[in-house]
Formats: sequence, structure tokens, C-alpha cells
Amino acid sequence: MTLVDGDWASSESLDGVKTRQYLQQTRQVEDAGFNVSILANIKAVERQVFTNVLLASFSYGALVFLLLFLFTRRRVADQREEFKRQEQQALESSEARVRAIIDNTHAGLITLDHLGRIESFNPTAEKLFGYPAEEVQGKYFSHLLAQQDRAVCWQHITTSTDDDTELMIEALGCRADESQIPVELVIGRMTREGDRYFIVTVHDMTERKQYEQKLRKARDMLEHRVDERTEDLSRANARLLTEMEQHKNTQNELIQAAKLAVLGQMSAGINHELNQPLTAIRSYADNARSFLEMDKPEPAKDNLSEIGLLTERMAKIIGPLKEFSRKTTGQLSPISLQAAEDGAMAIMYGQLAKAKVDIIWPQDAADIYMLGICSGWSRCWLI
Repeated sequence: MTLVDGDWASSESLDGVKTRQYLQQTRQVEDAGFNVSILANIKAVERQVFTNVLLASFSYGALVFLLLFLFTRRRVADQREEFKRQEQQALESSEARVRAIIDNTHAGLITLDHLGRIESFNPTAEKLFGYPAEEVQGKYFSHLLAQQDRAVCWQHITTSTDDDTELMIEALGCRADESQIPVELVIGRMTREGDRYFIVTVHDMTERKQYEQKLRKARDMLEHRVDERTEDLSRANARLLTEMEQHKNTQNELIQAAKLAVLGQMSAGINHELNQPLTAIRSYADNARSFLEMDKPEPAKDNLSEIGLLTERMAKIIGPLKEFSRKTTGQLSPISLQAAEDGAMAIMYGQLAKAKVDIIWPQDAADIYMLGICSGWSRCWLI
């Protein structure tokens, strides 16, 4: 028998092979003065210890699993709560941002239910129509419009259709003080929770209408000024045409005066040209009378023929002068150079011959035309 660690004992055979283990339990007997030791078989103790250890391990594992489960569940719950809180904060932030945009926008925003009754009224719409939001909630939107504009909006709201067509019109809005303002309405359809709703965007057109009125007034004033200027230009054009006509008459009179002045300068030469034929006519007439008295008709006939030739010559001299002194029509027209040559030479041939001046005219004068003024007779003159 060998004691191990003071509490355990084991019995061994002679060959050293361990065969059995015992549990030594020792208690001191104080009155007797000795110790009592008991050796107990540890098989039952080992089974009890193993059972207790197994039960303790199982309990510990179950406790750990339960703690892990509770911890995981708590963590999931905390995460779920955190997610809900963040989602709520994001939703509240989004709603606050949308509300800030709606409240601070320069356009009036009004939401209507499927019957056209007002659900919300942003501050811009309150300022625009002069109604507080609480006063108009639940009322029909048509109460904010003039009578002549209600039918179009009401037809758009009550028409059953699945498209998202918007209605944009210009209308008159009715304010709380019974005044009217020009507005631009955009009525759009939207779906929420399976029901149809409407959102109305309202823009104040007072300044635009005032600007259009000023622009229309300025345009009318400009058109009036253009009409006045056109009338002034027409009168000035008429006066100019009158003055041009007067100047043309004056020019014709000046031309006529110049012609008369030329005739005065030419009178001396013309008198000289006419004196010779007149003297010859007188001589031929006296001779013809003498021959008739002497009963010689043939010489008298010859003298009369000469007198006819001389009178024809005098007519050629005087005729162009009459044509030159006659007033012209004053109208420019194509004139042949040959006609100008005939008219000029008919008047100036005597003076040119006396001065021994030779004028060279083109061979094809009849085919050359230029602008000139015709006298109305058989002669034309270049200006």
C-alpha cells in the first residue's frame, strides 16, 4: 500500500502493475490521540465526478450559448433600433428639407385630394392669396379662382385618366380682400397609396403683366411715332415732288428764256439772211409786173417761180426759229443724233457759213441715240 500526495493511495502487485486506486480519508481523534484513515474505492466517486463535470460542462455550455444568443439578439435588436432611428432621422431630414424647399420657394404650392379639395397650402400661397392655411384646408380649389377660369380647372381635376398630363393656364386668382391677381397655374396629377391627388403650382404674373403692358404701350407708342414719322415723310416727299415740279417748270422757263436770248443774239444774222430774199422778191415782183404790162407772160412766170423759191428759203430760215422758241414737254427721251444735226444746222448754217466754220458729223449719226428733249415739232434738241 503506497500513499500518494497524502490523500490518494494505490495498491500495486509485485511486478509493479497498478491494479486499484483508493481515496484515503483521514480524521484525527483528539481524545484517543490517534488518526483514523479510511480507504474508499474511487470508482463511484469518479463516476459521480464525471457526471458532475459533464453536467457542469453542459450547463456552462448552455449558459454560454444562452449568453451568446441573448447578446446576439440584443445586438440585432440594437442594430435594428439604430437602423430605424437612422431611417427616421433621414426621413425627418428629408421631410424637413422638402418642407424648407416648399416653404421657401417663390411659387405657391397647393396639394389637392381626388375631389379637388385643398390639403396643404405653403407660405408663398398664403401670401399670394391672403388666406392662412388653416382657413382654406378642406375647401375646393375653385374658390381661389375667378368664375371664368373655374370650368377648365374643374374639368381637368374631374377627368378620369391614367396619364400624367399637366394643365398649364393663365387665370385670375381671387384674394381674401376680394381683389384679383393674374396667376399662372400648373396642375399635375400624382398617385399616393392608390389614390389620385393633385399638386398645383401657382406663379404670380403681376410683374410680368405690368411689363407686358409697358411693352405693349411702348410698342403702340413706337408704332404711333412710326406712323407720325411716315406721315411726315409722306408730306416731305409730297413737298419735295412739288418743289421738283416747280424746279422743272423753272428749268423749262430758264431754257425758254435762254432760247429767247439766243434768238435775240441771232436776230441780226437772221435779218441779214431775210433781207436778201426780200430784196430779191421785191425785184422779181416788179419785173413780173413789167413783163405782164408788156404782155410777156413767160418771163413773168419765171419771176414768180423765183419768188416761190425765195419764200420757201425764207420759210426754212424762220421755221426752225419757231421750233427753237417753242416750249418743250420737258420729258427726256431717246433722240437720234441726225435729228439734232438737222435742227442745229437749220438755225446756225448762215452764221457758220459766214464764219467759214466746218462741222464734222459722224457718218452713222442716224444710228446714234442719246437722251434729249423733243420740241414737239419736227426738230429735236439735245440738252
